[in-house]
Amino acid sequence: MTESNNIPLFLGLKLLHVFSVGCIGSAQFYLPTFFSKALNLGADKIGFIVSINHGDQHADRFILSISLVPSITSNEWMTTILVSISYFGYAFFAYPIIGTMIDCATLRVLGDRKQQLYGRQKAFTPVGFGASVFLTGLCIELWGPYAVFGTFATCVLAFVCICLVTDLSPYPWDVMTTPHNQNINAEVIINNADDDNDNENNKTGPVPSMWDLIERPEAVRFFVVMTFLGIMMGIVTAFLFLFIEKDLHGSPALVGLLGPLTSCTEIVCFYFAKNIFKWLGPKKMIIIAHIVLAIRCVLYMLATTISNGAYLAAASQPLHGIAYSFLWSAAVVEADNIAPPSLKARSQGLLGTMYLGLGAGIGALCGFAYEYWGGVGLWFLSMIVTLISLFIYTSSMVDRGFQLLCGFIKHKRRSDGYTVISSAPDEDIIKDDNE
Repeated sequence: MTESNNIPLFLGLKLLHVFSVGCIGSAQFYLPTFFSKALNLGADKIGFIVSINHGDQHADRFILSISLVPSITSNEWMTTILVSISYFGYAFFAYPIIGTMIDCATLRVLGDRKQQLYGRQKAFTPVGFGASVFLTGLCIELWGPYAVFGTFATCVLAFVCICLVTDLSPYPWDVMTTPHNQNINAEVIINNADDDNDNENNKTGPVPSMWDLIERPEAVRFFVVMTFLGIMMGIVTAFLFLFIEKDLHGSPALVGLLGPLTSCTEIVCFYFAKNIFKWLGPKKMIIIAHIVLAIRCVLYMLATTISNGAYLAAASQPLHGIAYSFLWSAAVVEADNIAPPSLKARSQGLLGTMYLGLGAGIGALCGFAYEYWGGVGLWFLSMIVTLISLFIYTSSMVDRGFQLLCGFIKHKRRSDGYTVISSAPDEDIIKDDNE
């Protein structure tokens, strides 16, 4: 099967994106609800468990083992321990890991045409997320909270089957199909995967290390901001579905609609990302994402005061698609811009670590706010975190503080005689021989 201009359809790659994120949409967003309804755990304990997850071949067994916990014990603390152990296994199947593997496989298959065709494959990620969230919510509505494990197992089996039948070897592009225009603009999401090896043979000076990135004030500020935004997104991931069902009394079917409502705006924003970049630029996009996230928090607090608050929360869900697509697209570009040429790939990895790892983990631990202050307290805390992040990103006073901090770090490294030895295999920082 082919697309237009005799370009292969790459159906296998598209389905890999669909079912890889389908495993997340069918489990990660609904497990907090399962922990509350079926296991009767408090929000603080749920937050602790969810914070663990931020590809092991046995990940599906770890997740499915959670369904056996109620038959083993009814003690709350023992339940928390057993679920935490199982969820730790699920953490190996977290989307940042699997998603990165799928992206690498996609880039390998597309080869020289990755800049042109990657976006067409990646566009199926929000499709898979929206479909899995909707179908899981519908199944829970029909068969109860344990249905989450059935939909998760289905997505995992489909993902494994697609992996087995998909050829992941580089596609042999015919010379006749090579684009005549060699100046095709790269998609905003794509970065040169070989940045760290560019001109490797021409390097005569020390090889930059991550310390060279930390010495840049704009880089430190950016990654601090992304950590704060990760906290906000971690709160949403861990507690939004539970909040709508528990506090706003929304049905599982209504919660399932959140996936398609998010995906519809995500797809549009990602599709027109290049035009949005030309119009706004990455910095304004990140600022807009902050504002949209703060508005969402206000709407969630307002939803607790009206009788049909669940519908207001659901109606505001397209804002999540706008905020996430603006934020992630701009963040990828910013992480590329602030890094020296040989550290661009590492900068992208640090972005994922701070946003999807550290930030999201801290956000999940904010379950204590939900447990003791309720839904209003949780979203008020989220709004404060978002506004602090916006202040850090836009304040010239904070910028001067980062300049002083980075200047101190740079001076300390130089005074201690630290340098980068290009022959070091891991670019470790070691002391000069002349010291």
